[in-house]
Amino acid sequence: MTPALSVPDSPLLSDPAPPPVPTCPNWDRTSWVSRPDYIAFWADIIINALHLHHTSRILDIGCGRGNITAAIAARLSAITPVEGIDISDTIREAGSGPGLSFTQSDASCYLSAQPDNSYDGIVLKQVIHCLSTQARHRLLDDIYRVLKPGGRVAILIMPPVPTLPLFPQASRIFSREQLDYRDLAREASTQFHTRQSIFCYDVTIPCEQYFVLLRERFMSVLRQLSDTEIEQGIHWLQQHGSTGTLCFRDPLHLITLIKPDNPADLYQPLQPENK
Repeated sequence: MTPALSVPDSPLLSDPAPPPVPTCPNWDRTSWVSRPDYIAFWADIIINALHLHHTSRILDIGCGRGNITAAIAARLSAITPVEGIDISDTIREAGSGPGLSFTQSDASCYLSAQPDNSYDGIVLKQVIHCLSTQARHRLLDDIYRVLKPGGRVAILIMPPVPTLPLFPQASRIFSREQLDYRDLAREASTQFHTRQSIFCYDVTIPCEQYFVLLRERFMSVLRQLSDTEIEQGIHWLQQHGSTGTLCFRDPLHLITLIKPDNPADLYQPLQPENK
């Protein structure tokens, strides 16, 4: 199978830049996703789901600043460098060190240069929902080609209904546009064995800090709203009890894809995981 080098309607796969919106490129530095315990929480889940070890060849697609990528490498004492790629400029701020390799690239171009059956594990954390259906299918094809038989993919995706504190207009956009993890699992099941689970990180954050994140469009759905609409939404949250400190759960569905040792094995039931 020959992977395409670009897909026009996909931000991971050489999508043209979206229209400019008033966003802050460093929003994640002030949110919970940069907290050491958050990074460690998801790194451990990914390592366990993918059955990784220090010699595994691992790729983190859409790695951003590479915080979780680096945590995986450190926890494994990786001999084979853990690779992270991202199309955005944020990857230029990723750290360097033993056991790490970062490249600014779109997923399709990067994967097209990789040999067949060469990766043990691939990570996509909160990125696959950005893709069109066509681009998503193409990416899964590319991943299938480069993954070793028995290799695994960890896809982490938000639930199809909002669980973070949002005002009604943002909630409606999210519910309308968010990719349903169940649909994704069905799509992937034509090539991979699939497992599904859910994990939650508990967030405590001052309301004013959270409102700053809303203004900076920390969720992609907020980029469709004007400054006025954001301010009206924040006012709605304040009127409905969002004052002082917010406490909520930030859940992600984990879809683990497993490439069969033999294509015919896809139709055989998976053995239970060892506890």
